[in-house]
Amino acid sequence: MARFDMKYVNDALDISSGDIVIVQSDQRHIEDTIIADKGWWKEFPVDGVGVRKWLGGATDVQKAQREIKINLLADNYNSTPVVINSTSGNMTINPNVTI
Repeated sequence: MARFDMKYVNDALDISSGDIVIVQSDQRHIEDTIIADKGWWKEFPVDGVGVRKWLGGATDVQKAQREIKINLLADNYNSTPVVINSTSGNMTINPNVTI
């Protein structure tokens, strides 16, 4: 099930030819869900992983994988398995989502 939303370029709304551009937004939606903290969106207070809390410190990879998977499943994305590589304060997340 593809989702559509307004297109953003460098976090600014894309208004081409004098109109708002609408594009498939699954990738952006997944990224926003992983970045957002719980309570970020008032209408969905329990949605969000809050990945920033794991940056720069010891990361419980299994807990992070579980949290990502639960949040993506709640949005009807099948994510198996979530792959996280964490080295030297850098984190790479591959949610392996099927849309």
